[in-house]
Amino acid sequence: MNEKIKERIERIKNKSFPEGYKLIDSAIIPEDWILNKIVDTCPLQRGFDLTVDSVNEGHYPVCYSNGILRSHSEFKVKGPGVITGRSGTIGKVFYVEEKFWPHNTSLWVTDFKGNFPKFIYYLLTFIDLNKFSAGTGVPTLNRNDVHSFKVAIPPIPEQEKISIILSTWDKAIELKEQLIEEKKYQKSGLMKKLLTSEVRMPGFEGEWKEVRIGDLVEEVNRIEKWEDDKLYDLVSVRRRSEGLFHRDSLYGYKIATKNLTPIKEGDFLISKMQVVHGALSEVKKDFEGYYVSGSYIILNSRESKKFNIRFYHYLSNLPVMYRKALRSSYGVHIEKMTFNLKLYLGEKIYIPSDINEQNKIVQILDCLTEEIALLVNELETLKIQKKGLMKLLLTGIVRVQS
Repeated sequence: MNEKIKERIERIKNKSFPEGYKLIDSAIIPEDWILNKIVDTCPLQRGFDLTVDSVNEGHYPVCYSNGILRSHSEFKVKGPGVITGRSGTIGKVFYVEEKFWPHNTSLWVTDFKGNFPKFIYYLLTFIDLNKFSAGTGVPTLNRNDVHSFKVAIPPIPEQEKISIILSTWDKAIELKEQLIEEKKYQKSGLMKKLLTSEVRMPGFEGEWKEVRIGDLVEEVNRIEKWEDDKLYDLVSVRRRSEGLFHRDSLYGYKIATKNLTPIKEGDFLISKMQVVHGALSEVKKDFEGYYVSGSYIILNSRESKKFNIRFYHYLSNLPVMYRKALRSSYGVHIEKMTFNLKLYLGEKIYIPSDINEQNKIVQILDCLTEEIALLVNELETLKIQKKGLMKLLLTGIVRVQS
């Protein structure tokens, strides 16, 4: 960011408007911009009723509060269109080029008032419609409050230029997301082949052996003295084999059930309540010393020189392992199943007899995992950069040549 822009930002923060700017209703905006209510800029209207049974598969997108979920044989509005959630899911804004059907759970822009439609999409995204939520039950967007909210509007040529710049950023984000999905698909296919011996690693020809899970891993129990004044970092395991996450940090005296176990790198965690949904994962170094509640089972390799627990981590991602977890659970509802560790440990799997082959498979899958993680970080950086760019462009702090 150059010094001129930095100086402009500081002056605006201090309510001292720079050359070429003006003060209107406590807002400092460029002299050739206007401050307008949303109702006078892009009025919103409730969508149209359309039950699930009434949907006839067609070419026109049906826009709900949380996005485009279906297509219909009829449309209500000609594109381009800007839609946001009215009830249920609010805050998300969508842009469509073609004819569409705005569902009754959404609000759609009925008149762009001469403004550039794509600019209006970015404008509504930027102002964060979540702050206009009303009601304590189902989230509902208060249209009256939205309509009375004032926004800064640049001349049409500048609206177009801003839209082009932000669309370029969106395209970069979209391409990065596509690349991540392609890498995930590639990894999934490779896992299925490598972890089932469909494809063998060069130099390894020995037969894979069938073994009981309980002959490879054992439950770990760690007893630790409880301390009320200690801060405990708590982790949980996401569903669908998506790994661990830090869910909270609490002092001991704030924890009702004083039954926590410290975890170590190389542990394998199973959520007793969510295992049928794939909530199981290896513990990486980043989570060394964190804690899990009594609703988790901790496993580890019986003989690390013969069985690589990380191989088991990848194996547990396969649908066949999900089924083994399901067979080891009982109950009448999928969300209230009770996991039986003894049954699970009795299940059998096939593994390479040679741990060197296990290690080689892990090495290849680790490389793909790291590559995906790097791409995800790059994606997050792009999103942060776009957010910062939107703030500069949509407030007029940075001007673009029309």
